[in-house]
Amino acid sequence: MYIEMKREHDRIRSLLDEIGHLIRGDGPPPCGRLARLRWTLVREHMVHSRRERAVIDTSPCKQSSAGAHRCENDQLEELVLCQVKRWNEAAIGAEWQTYRAETSNLAHRLRTQMREEERAFSQDEHRLRVAQRSCTTGFRLAGAACAG
Repeated sequence: MYIEMKREHDRIRSLLDEIGHLIRGDGPPPCGRLARLRWTLVREHMVHSRRERAVIDTSPCKQSSAGAHRCENDQLEELVLCQVKRWNEAAIGAEWQTYRAETSNLAHRLRTQMREEERAFSQDEHRLRVAQRSCTTGFRLAGAACAG
């Protein structure tokens, strides 16, 4: 599951890179390509968010911060969707610099969130391995079977 989530992060980062490349210019790029990338980002992020919720909700290594993380993730999902809805072709053309700044800020937040998720997933994987190892090793040494 964690490997799949990392692949999703990589796909989202790739979309953010493409969008970032398109918005580097002094004026709006052809909106057809930008619009497709933006809606693809919305779709990819929503799918990822739902998968992540399922992982958080079923993780044996839930942390007390899981609720706060889920809230932040839900807020980011809403921001991604609202940003795409708010910035239609006309609005982008009329307020190009504002659009660029908001898009860059949103991309930064998404990248930061993904780094934090990957760090948490890595910690969860480590905890699971340690727990499995100690369960297997500890109970075998004591001569008892490992439950679960």
